[in-house]
Amino acid sequence: MAQNLNETFKTCFSKFFNDCMPLCSEGKFVYFMSSSNQIYGFDIDKNILFEPNTTNKSNLLDQSIKIHFSESDVSNFESLSKLKFTDLVELIIKPNYKEKYLGRKYFFAKPDTIFIWTLVSKKWEKSDVDALRHIFKNSEIFIEYTARVSEKTKSLEELGIEYNDLEEIGLRFKDASIHYFHNKLNKIYSLNMATNNWYTPSANFQKQLLEHMESKKSESESLSN
Repeated sequence: MAQNLNETFKTCFSKFFNDCMPLCSEGKFVYFMSSSNQIYGFDIDKNILFEPNTTNKSNLLDQSIKIHFSESDVSNFESLSKLKFTDLVELIIKPNYKEKYLGRKYFFAKPDTIFIWTLVSKKWEKSDVDALRHIFKNSEIFIEYTARVSEKTKSLEELGIEYNDLEEIGLRFKDASIHYFHNKLNKIYSLNMATNNWYTPSANFQKQLLEHMESKKSESESLSN
């Protein structure tokens, strides 16, 4: 029984380490990444495994991606997607999401596709914008993309919007909603109080609310003068 357990243990760990990718060696520490995109360190002197902190993980991966993301990956992308790599915009992950989305590069292709390159497998995958837009700092590049907001949308995070960037509009309509203006994007986002859902109003309603905002601004400037 004990012998079988030892053999199973050795087989499993051998497969685990064979599927890992070496990242770098720094002094007495060796760092590597598992096939599930987890970062580990090994202390050679103490002969122990440890998990680096989030900052070290991010730095290790930034260095490794610079080394391993090459022209062949670009060529592979263009061959598979039939798109030009130079037409893509690289996406920047928000600091609070880096831990969850380690070891990947993200790129946006208009009108609605995100392409993902993974460090361990060096493979390309793709996702639609709605699934990931909330994790990126530069989500304003999606401004031309009309989000498909469903009944499942419960938070601004899913829209890729920060509440602190919104300014409440005092105007009320018979739609059970509170409307907010996003100054950077020059766009309206609304909260339906009955269902507690966030959504983007229709183009005509957006226009009406934006005209109201402009009118209030001009009125305020006239009074100050």
